[in-house]
Amino acid sequence: NTGGRIVTELRYNDRGKWPVGADGTGHSLTLKAPFLDVDDADSWRLSRALGGTPGRPNGPSFEAGAVFEPPANGMDSNGFILTWLVLGPYTGATCDLGDSVIRADWLREAGGGTRRQTDMDWRAGDVVNTSFASARSTGLHQNSPTNTPTVEEYLSFGDTIDFNESVWPPNPENVMGYAFTYVDNVTGSDLRVTIGCASDDAIAVMINGSHVHVNDACRGVGNSGQVQDTASATLRPGKNL
Repeated sequence: NTGGRIVTELRYNDRGKWPVGADGTGHSLTLKAPFLDVDDADSWRLSRALGGTPGRPNGPSFEAGAVFEPPANGMDSNGFILTWLVLGPYTGATCDLGDSVIRADWLREAGGGTRRQTDMDWRAGDVVNTSFASARSTGLHQNSPTNTPTVEEYLSFGDTIDFNESVWPPNPENVMGYAFTYVDNVTGSDLRVTIGCASDDAIAVMINGSHVHVNDACRGVGNSGQVQDTASATLRPGKNL
């Protein structure tokens, strides 16, 4: 820790499922969430910044002493989703972009790539040079986690994906990002649901490649637990993105 004391010890190697970027690229490892099994490779990811060391703001943010263990269903008691895959943040986004701009396929892969936002199957570690980055953005934010367009795992310790927290310093204004999650409908039939969300500023929500909500808003994100927008949607049986 910052006082130079050994807090825990673990067994690490450069094989298996351990994050390979820690093997000589300048990244250290950080737990995805506190109190996970330190000997399990799946408990770790790369630090958010090169040269990450104990005491640096590289890990997930949580109140001192708090215990965070994501529920098995990935949601808190109010129904907010806590487990995400995040791509970005990209610079160049502004308030009041216009509905057509928000609905555009900015996830379409640039440089002749074939992947589109309607058919992408997202996984942590995916590297995608999106058309937003090449056509509208001035690039990744200077403190984007790996300085490459890489899909990162993100655990929300509240109900917010917060680009202002310690993993993306300092104060990234006028940026945009993508957040993905998988929802399983285990009922065996179509399931009608109501989606609640909040945003700073504009937001678009898609399910299985189709927009279910778009709001070209200029606003703050509101308070914890606050729902600013709602929309109706249908989850098909099985996995939904």
